[in-house]
Amino acid sequence: MLEHASSETKREVEQYLFADVRQWRNEALVSRLRAKEIEAAEAPGSAVSLRERWAYCFAKELSEEDKKRIHLDQFLWHVFSYGKRTCMKNELAVKAFDCAAKDKCYIFYQNAEFALFVTNAAGLTAADLEHEQDVYVVDHEWKWTYAKTHESHCGPYFCLG
Repeated sequence: MLEHASSETKREVEQYLFADVRQWRNEALVSRLRAKEIEAAEAPGSAVSLRERWAYCFAKELSEEDKKRIHLDQFLWHVFSYGKRTCMKNELAVKAFDCAAKDKCYIFYQNAEFALFVTNAAGLTAADLEHEQDVYVVDHEWKWTYAKTHESHCGPYFCLG
């Protein structure tokens, strides 16, 4: 039905149709984090600005043509799946993320306006994000990122900034 619609239109329709499900999942994630004594609050600024900064930090070497070719506007993690940025993948990425120094992080999604700023995040692990899709975790100083996709054959990915 929406095959010829713009990415923005598709995103708006998806947000409308799945807003209640996302709200429930967001609350579930926050509850899981707080159960581990990880403080989670709404991130300052917007999820859009976090995605833009992520693209600047982790895909800045790509030309505009390359960004279009790999459909970076659809999924930021395409920078990894298309091999445009060196990263760790799969179990190695999970281990790297679990071992990464995490005091403060941002957690945001590809297609949602929901974004968190988490503190006391040392206990945050990949297992906490097991049920999440197209989610990005980035160190508050943008030193590294962890990206978990919706594709079983892509990722997760861990990359140093």
